[in-house]
Amino acid sequence: MLLALLVISFFALEVRANARPNVVTSVETLDRRSEKEVARLELGQSVGRELTGGQKHEYELAILEGQYANVIIEQRGIDVEASVLEPDGQLVARFDSEARRYGEERVEFVGGTSGTYRIRLQNKVVGTVAGQYTIRLDELRPATPKDHSFNEARRLYTEAFNLYWLRLDLQTAQVLAERSLQLLQDVEGNEHPDLAQILVTLAWIHRARGEPELTLPMLERALAIRQKAFGPEHLAVADSLNQIALY
Repeated sequence: MLLALLVISFFALEVRANARPNVVTSVETLDRRSEKEVARLELGQSVGRELTGGQKHEYELAILEGQYANVIIEQRGIDVEASVLEPDGQLVARFDSEARRYGEERVEFVGGTSGTYRIRLQNKVVGTVAGQYTIRLDELRPATPKDHSFNEARRLYTEAFNLYWLRLDLQTAQVLAERSLQLLQDVEGNEHPDLAQILVTLAWIHRARGEPELTLPMLERALAIRQKAFGPEHLAVADSLNQIALY
């Protein structure tokens, strides 16, 4: 029942749109590739496309082992979730830090092996009208030690979330999420916005493992981080308040 409520509340938050005029170029200027066609990202080049609810687009990016890639997605009337896949198809990480339908989604990762990586974009809200976005490879360079640490924190969190969400192994999910949290705190301090999502997941892992006394403090810390980072009116803050209400 709790899981169902979480899913319902998550999608309820996603359907809220921001009041902002549409500033994109006309549809006629957008890339006309079909959904199944895969575009290759080139450094500094932008691709603009239209994406309907539930639809997916894929992009290829050739990088070397140890290279850092920074891909920027400008959301224009759309809420995009991005997934990065290794050359063998394994999931590296998911990115969905910007819950509003206007704003930047940044996809940052380090190549663990040389090859062609895929970035898969999905309009999260099924059944919504089409929105537009632009995507560009903004940076490609040798990774720094901080880049590697951040990348490992994301990888650990992605694995932890999958184990938790599918109820495959809650104990391992907790261990991985705690390692991700500590690693991110070590490189970014205690107030980085990405900490909040790890804390939320850890909170519900504790609840699922029969440790509800640990849940609320983590949810409240996540709320405080988001309020400081985004301000009181942001959708991420609303999500945190909703999580606390569900608790």
